[in-house]
Amino acid sequence: PKGANVELFDFNELHKPPPSPESEYWKRLATTPENDDKTNNNNDNDTPQRPPSFILFADPWSPVEKILKGLDGISDGSSVVAGGMSVPRSTQPTVAIDGRALPQGSAVGMCLRGTVGLQAVVAQGCRPVGPTFTVTAHEGNNVLTELDGKPALDCLEQVATDAPEQDKSLISAGYLLCGITPGITSSACDSTSSSYGSLSSSSSNNNDNQVGNEMTSSSPPQDFLVRQIMGFQPNKGGVVVAGEIKDGMYFRFHVKDRNAALDDMDLMVQRAKSERLFSQEQSGIAMAAMQISCVGRGRSLFGRPNADLAFVSQLFADESNGLLGEEQSSTEANNDGAGKPISGFFGNAEYGPVGLSGFTNTCPVDGCEGTFVHGFTTVVAMLCDYSQQSNECVGEALGNLLSLDEPADAWG
Repeated sequence: PKGANVELFDFNELHKPPPSPESEYWKRLATTPENDDKTNNNNDNDTPQRPPSFILFADPWSPVEKILKGLDGISDGSSVVAGGMSVPRSTQPTVAIDGRALPQGSAVGMCLRGTVGLQAVVAQGCRPVGPTFTVTAHEGNNVLTELDGKPALDCLEQVATDAPEQDKSLISAGYLLCGITPGITSSACDSTSSSYGSLSSSSSNNNDNQVGNEMTSSSPPQDFLVRQIMGFQPNKGGVVVAGEIKDGMYFRFHVKDRNAALDDMDLMVQRAKSERLFSQEQSGIAMAAMQISCVGRGRSLFGRPNADLAFVSQLFADESNGLLGEEQSSTEANNDGAGKPISGFFGNAEYGPVGLSGFTNTCPVDGCEGTFVHGFTTVVAMLCDYSQQSNECVGEALGNLLSLDEPADAWG
């Protein structure tokens, strides 16, 4: 697109480690070079400049966590990062750049600047079960010992007892996960006191405040960062979580299965379509998409091929017919959506935000800002054109859509 700029980069755990998150390298990476005449001359002054976006591919031995910390430090965490980890069958290279295979331990990335960027949609493939708790005690980095002042195992037992029969079966079969909020804590938890209250039922934003890099909130969040439950410590009433635990953060048990994965994927796609509609001309034109799904999904989970892909195609369905133009059936929409290029692969891990990112009205999710390494997840990165011409096109289409002839008393 007019005014777009793309730059490739790569790192290796041993031979080319990434710089520290404080390095000037990351700020330079986010800045369009001044000598890029093609980009700067074609970039209309009226075109708003967006934070950069990044696509990242890596193998399991790469320094991906260090790279993500560097990328998340750009533009105060407002950059969009999406990607995935390869599934190597041996020690052979699985990552390449400019047609050149890189050695084991490598990661490659693409920085998108100017009038081209990403909108990310992340479906974590599970659903919550039971109430939202507050972490009131933990040991080490990942052993959860108390929820709302009660032993964590007792809380899990109560959740399992009260759960519907279907969820009880999933919990018994080991399909139990948990959701945490790394950057948000409950305002009902007073860290200066030895006693903790239960969650406040108030949802007033007047009780929310920012402390350092963490936010305190009186209302539970809508989205959680889902993590595996690694085991239990019965003598302590503890639950071992594959993630860092802090006192005061919100916590909720989750379960995963085929239906939960389908429902979550459908929900996230519908949220993304709504955000693009109500962002109006700021939503850009979706040109293509990349889908990275966990190897635990696909035919083995859904019993049929392309289950996730069918949802991804819906992201393009409306725009393919003039952006929410004439009414279409779902079959017609999927066929139209298939006209836009969609690529991807099954990964050993997926990189992306929690929920949606890159959509004007939504992100970042409170308490889950930044990029995370996910599992059992589908990450969709939509490549969007934000040039002035495409903005005008979207604005005109939306203007036609919203200029409806209706009686004066249609809304009461």
